[in-house]
Amino acid sequence: PPAVTAPPAVPPSRPPARAPSVRIEVPSPPPSPRCDTSDPLRTESLSRVEKGDAAARQGRMQQAVDEYRAALTLDRCNGYAWAALGAIAGWSDQPEQAADALAQAVRILPRHYNAWTDLGAAYEALGRVEQAREAYRAALKARPGHQPAQEALDRLDRARGP
Repeated sequence: PPAVTAPPAVPPSRPPARAPSVRIEVPSPPPSPRCDTSDPLRTESLSRVEKGDAAARQGRMQQAVDEYRAALTLDRCNGYAWAALGAIAGWSDQPEQAADALAQAVRILPRHYNAWTDLGAAYEALGRVEQAREAYRAALKARPGHQPAQEALDRLDRARGP
């Protein structure tokens, strides 16, 4: 995927106290092995992510989702849009959609530790515990000591027992 010089702002790291119900349809994945998005489309896509982040911070989740989907229409390789869409899907109790979107995010941005952590939570919600462990470990590899990932991995390990 093309290099992005500066990541856009991110939605709140924690969901709102009560995530409103939103309709999330995950777009088709980006082409493999790479994307050929033009610079103007990439720039506009990142702008849409910033608009989505602002809407999410204000609690307007459906508007945020719509902005992230618009960003992905412009550039299917916008890992930040995939990550944000997946985060909101997770907050909205849509773990299958969250896992689908977040898997794309970490494929495009393999060092995005928050996306890995959110992917772990989505896998956990789906009962895919080993995949959740792998995702949490990937988050810790990308950012050693990342507290949410470490706490989740510790919790899973305690649940497994000796």
